[in-house]
Parts: sequence; C-alpha cells; structure tokens
Amino acid sequence: MSRFTSSVSRSSASGAVATTPVPAHQSIRHGRGDSEASLRERAVALRLDDRVVFHGRIPIEDVPAAVAAADIGIAPTRHDEFTDVSLSTKIFEYAAMDKSVVASRLPLVRHTFPSGSVSTYEPGDADDLSLAIERLIADPLAREAAVARTSDVVQGLAWEREAERYVDLVDRLARGR
Repeated sequence: MSRFTSSVSRSSASGAVATTPVPAHQSIRHGRGDSEASLRERAVALRLDDRVVFHGRIPIEDVPAAVAAADIGIAPTRHDEFTDVSLSTKIFEYAAMDKSVVASRLPLVRHTFPSGSVSTYEPGDADDLSLAIERLIADPLAREAAVARTSDVVQGLAWEREAERYVDLVDRLARGR
C-alpha cells in the first residue's frame, strides 16, 4: 500500500517472495511510483510474475479492504539519514487492523516497538526479510502474541492518549517555559 519509490526497499520484498518457501504464497502490491516498472521487470526475471501481483493505485476507500485481506503487512523502508528519524505509518495501519507486521529494523522502529511485537529485518536484506516472514508463518501462537503486543503499543500511542500531552507541550512552548 504505497508508492514504489527509492525510499522504500521494494527489491528486498521481491527477493523475499522469491526465497520464502511457502506453498501458494503470493505477494500483492498496491501503489504506484517511479520504481514500479523496474519491479515488474524484476518479478519476471525472478520468475515471480505468477506470485507477485501489481494492482496499481487503488481508491482510498478500498485500502481498508485490501489490508484486511492480507495476512502480513510489510513496511520495507530503506535505511538512510531521513529514515533514522521517521516511522512508517504503515506499521500503525497494519497494527490497527490486527495484522502481523514486518518492518525494516530502523532506529525508531526498535525504539517504539519492543521485542515480541513488530518483526524486523535488516533493511535491504531479502534473506533476512524472508526469515522474518517465515518465522511469522511457522509459529501461529507467537504471531498472535506479536499482533496483540503491537496493538497494545499502538493503542498506547493513540491520539486520544497523546492529545493532552501535545497540547500541554504547545502551551508550555508558547509561554516560553
């Protein structure tokens, strides 16, 4: 569910599909961007065109159904100086819909989500991504526990809980304290 751009490590996701030994495993991609053509070519070159489906951009009102249909949400973000200080909202979106999440092992992901919640992998490493996916598939009980733990983190960071802290901070800054 995103743009296929250079800030997102889509090649590692395609490589993981190629190496994850799961029968009837399919990767469905929604989105658009400047990397889409090269990703389609990569899928063909890896003989994954029967397992990787590109749907292109879908209407915003169709996004919840597309996420609901998924088993695992992947947030494959490249590591750079910008992503050191950012956090993919995809993680929160997948968690809000009770999906297992696999995300790049970036500083804010590690800081925000404790062990046993979001599954992580080394950014750009298709083999590590594949292993993270395999671990989720192989252990349904651990996967359910991870979904619950991730959901707890996301609920704890919900706007309903953070709004008062945010307004207090703005008030203090406005008063010069």
